[in-house]
Amino acid sequence: MTCDPDAVRCAERFIHAIVWAEHTTLWDLLSSRGRSTALSVAMRNGLDRVAAGRLRDDLADPSERGLFLQQLVNGLRRDLRSVELTELTVGECHALSENSENSGDAEGTGVTDDTGETADSADTRDSEDFAGSEDTVAVELLTPSRIPGTQAWSAGRLILSRDDPNLGDDPNIRWLVDRLEPRLAGP
Repeated sequence: MTCDPDAVRCAERFIHAIVWAEHTTLWDLLSSRGRSTALSVAMRNGLDRVAAGRLRDDLADPSERGLFLQQLVNGLRRDLRSVELTELTVGECHALSENSENSGDAEGTGVTDDTGETADSADTRDSEDFAGSEDTVAVELLTPSRIPGTQAWSAGRLILSRDDPNLGDDPNIRWLVDRLEPRLAGP
């Protein structure tokens, strides 16, 4: 399957939002699974369950929401700490099958908390969450290589879906990010 160009554009917007700390854009581009994972990690690190509920339901005070989203951006930046963020580019995009979904090419599992701990694989790789269809794709993230003869190496991948209740009526947003799977070392 050829990847939908809108999925690639969503991945580019997501990376741009991490690089330039556009925290509200980042939240808008997260699927319900991505938001749930971010909130789960935050609760394990002390976020009150009631506050998490307000954030999930978009009822949080603007300052509370802003602080949480700033911490989310910082966690995603820590996930990508092995690469120069401004040099990240989007590579190939492909549909995920059930087997490739569970094999986990990348070493990371998702959103990182303030202590550098990532969400458990059970939180982000539920086989029932991903049916392995055209509605779920992986977009590779590349960083330039300093090794002679190698142009770029994988910095990880973004898993996107278009079968999500968070998709609104905005025709510019047709895909949402389920998770970031960073590669924590070079080639």
